[in-house]
Amino acid sequence: MQYTAIAKYQVNFLMDLLDNLYSNNLIPSVTTDGFIWAGNQPLNKDKIIESIRKHAPRQWVNVNDKYFNGQFFEFKSKVDGDTKDFSKDTVLVNLRTRFNFTLDGRIRALAGIKNVSIESIYHDLLNDVVTIKTDQHRLTNLSDMKYGVDMKHRVDNKHLMSEWDQPEYQSLTFDFTSKPVSFHDNGDGLGYYNMEPFQTVEEAETFKNNIKPYSELFPLFNSEFAYAFLALDNHLVHTRSGYKIAWVKEDVPLKDRKYLDLLIYYQNTYKWKVLLRYLAKYEKKYDLKAIYNDVFSNQYSTFSGFKQAINRSKNKFINPLVVLKENWPEKLRKYETRC
Repeated sequence: MQYTAIAKYQVNFLMDLLDNLYSNNLIPSVTTDGFIWAGNQPLNKDKIIESIRKHAPRQWVNVNDKYFNGQFFEFKSKVDGDTKDFSKDTVLVNLRTRFNFTLDGRIRALAGIKNVSIESIYHDLLNDVVTIKTDQHRLTNLSDMKYGVDMKHRVDNKHLMSEWDQPEYQSLTFDFTSKPVSFHDNGDGLGYYNMEPFQTVEEAETFKNNIKPYSELFPLFNSEFAYAFLALDNHLVHTRSGYKIAWVKEDVPLKDRKYLDLLIYYQNTYKWKVLLRYLAKYEKKYDLKAIYNDVFSNQYSTFSGFKQAINRSKNKFINPLVVLKENWPEKLRKYETRC
């Protein structure tokens, strides 16, 4: 049996065990060899180990005692110098530090973020900042990771050292490796998604890749944006180039690209094309000539050309995430006609 299969069994066993021992807990993220646990009461390590010894398969207990000094698990979320078993009373920000799989079976490393000020992250979240610059905080290579010294001396990990290519910018949003089915509003304008597994690897990869550029631009952890996102048609449809999320297929093309290129494309091209669709739907509501003179005269040499662009944009999908982000109903209020 492969070790990964054993690890997955142990992870599932521990999750079920904690669910039985501690009520009202939450597990927001699961990886091959661990998971993140959150609850309203501190964990009792001795109590957990006692329960493992009582309920776990005897082989696991024997191997653990013989080779792992009786330590069935490890609390890994720690800040520098933290000597406690877990970080209940310490400041910790841990952003997407796990490895991700690819369809060809290769491991791809996501950005590893060192401990940063929780106040700065929280301030970004409150201000709908989706992507942060990581060059001040990212890990430089695998040797900076925990157990990195052991990894870099192993021949089978040499290729990982050369492939450790971390992005300069890191998204604060969800990575959507599972399917979002609902959203829990914390009451402060932020919240989390309730997720369920995708049925196939292809479905998981398609959804994650389709939503990636949007998650880097829009604060999908913001309750207003989250509900607008979940109201969209998020099922997959077949296209000539493969499967796509239904609403992404109908949207103005927004291809995945490096963050700065994506941001420039959004500011210079994408949002204006979406605005044309918005104006096409509500053209009777606004003074289009005034909007042309103030906003679009640099893009279209004549008002007639601008009107033709609006006519071509009629009856097309309007991304509500852009409408929210740009706050067009308010910004265009001065152009409303008095009919």
